[in-house]
Amino acid sequence: MAPDSTCARAFDPLLAKALAPVGCGRLIRATYADETTSGLTTVGMVFTKADPAAMRDLAERFAAQNLAERPDLMPRPYAARGTVAADFGDTQRASWSIRVLRDVPVVVYSVSGFADGRVVTDPQPASDAIRKGETSPAAQAGLGHDAQGIADRVERRLRKATTRPHPAAGRTSDARSGSRSHAGSGPGADAASATSAAAGRRVASPLPAGGPPSSGRPGSGPSPGPGSDSGSSSCPGSGSGPGAGRGAGGGGNKGRGADAVNEAPGTGRTSEDELR
Repeated sequence: MAPDSTCARAFDPLLAKALAPVGCGRLIRATYADETTSGLTTVGMVFTKADPAAMRDLAERFAAQNLAERPDLMPRPYAARGTVAADFGDTQRASWSIRVLRDVPVVVYSVSGFADGRVVTDPQPASDAIRKGETSPAAQAGLGHDAQGIADRVERRLRKATTRPHPAAGRTSDARSGSRSHAGSGPGADAASATSAAAGRRVASPLPAGGPPSSGRPGSGPSPGPGSDSGSSSCPGSGSGPGAGRGAGGGGNKGRGADAVNEAPGTGRTSEDELR
């Protein structure tokens, strides 16, 4: 689990530029290992400074231009020193997912890779890697399922933490009711635990003496809160996700760490040509 941070150096320049219109107020991220310690997945939440209209604009732009599927806009992994994720770098990225939420000021992302440090030359967005019949290393190792599944869990937990019951109807309100809290205060502060609690896994554990284990389950232990100063807390995966423990050459690694980018919130929309 990484300490809370800004977004400075968290993303490749092109992705940082794409997210700049909504700004970055806070970044929370963690890297998880599967039960076999063969795959890693970094999941992150960018709490933006944008209003609902700006979030909708960015979400529509990502959808219209398929920005979430562009390899040059992959998120970066979080590689905590002294853990099984220590070698999880940019060249190890295998699959990823980016969701710009419309009803809460948050961007949820995940990126997965192999824990043995192998270089991936053909990364695939999770939406492609989970398709039936895909034969890429990321698909065969289940890294697309890991990237998408962990992001799904974090998003669901985030929505639960930032939604209050409607006082009149006695049920969960939608974004238009104005009953959702802004991330970063009130119930939104509880969402900071989503990266550890929602994923249903433990974070990449510290390496034992002598290097990473060849097999077996990483050390267990309670996950620290997102405000923890520890960058190498324990949190190996449960192995319950699709593709856990599978993959070419002895299993797939999932996860990537990201370093934050502190962009001032903007009001304009960056064109696709400008991203190039």
